[in-house]
Amino acid sequence: MNILDLGCGTGWGSIDIASKLEGTGKVIGLDLSEKMIEQAEQKLAKISCDNVEFKVGSGSSLDYDSYFNYVLSTNAFHHFEQKEEIFSKVWKSLKNNGVFIIQDICDDYLLMKMVDSMGKIGEKAHVGSTTSRELRNLFISIDFVDIEIKKVKLNWFWGIMIGKGVKRNNLRRIA
Repeated sequence: MNILDLGCGTGWGSIDIASKLEGTGKVIGLDLSEKMIEQAEQKLAKISCDNVEFKVGSGSSLDYDSYFNYVLSTNAFHHFEQKEEIFSKVWKSLKNNGVFIIQDICDDYLLMKMVDSMGKIGEKAHVGSTTSRELRNLFISIDFVDIEIKKVKLNWFWGIMIGKGVKRNNLRRIA
């Protein structure tokens, strides 16, 4: 099983996933920030885990062909520019029946819209969050199937969405 952690940050999720694979697969953690990847590699150097690798890069530069069983992106989607291009590259990188899962803040909630607006002003890497409908439309536009979008209110403040889509039959519509 091969898994891509897209926007892996400091690598804690990639390392945790790799430890659960028990030698049956590989995890690649990908992040735009060299500093985040350096921190991930420092964590990795302190443990015994040889099935995880960290790389500096973006989703729009993915160059894998039917390689991953899963692509995961946790708390990073609001940093992605060219979201449709990234979805397309992820689709290409997935094996048949591969799954793309995204968890991120959700603009369906008023307070999250405010967080998004503040992020655009104060955080250099913040591109913009989306609504659950926009996320669903991205999955549809790239021909993912079995799409599921769930909105979750974590507390009075935080609202997130979790989206999932499956690549099926290696077929895509030609627009």
